[in-house]
Amino acid sequence: MDNVPGAYSYEWSIEALGDYTIYPAGDRWIDVIFSDPGSYRIICLVTLSDFSEVTYTLGVTVTQEPTSFKY
Repeated sequence: MDNVPGAYSYEWSIEALGDYTIYPAGDRWIDVIFSDPGSYRIICLVTLSDFSEVTYTLGVTVTQEPTSFKY
């Protein structure tokens, strides 16, 4: 993810029906291994220096096992 001006922190999560593993690779990016095919939604909640929040989402469809994705 590109640097967000004024960002204080980045919090990553995934909404999914399948299995996955998140490996933190720094504040602004993660490595994800998807164990099952399916639809996944990667969510990044950015807290800004004024403590307001901005949410970014990315939809990913996994069609075979295993698949790795870096954002």
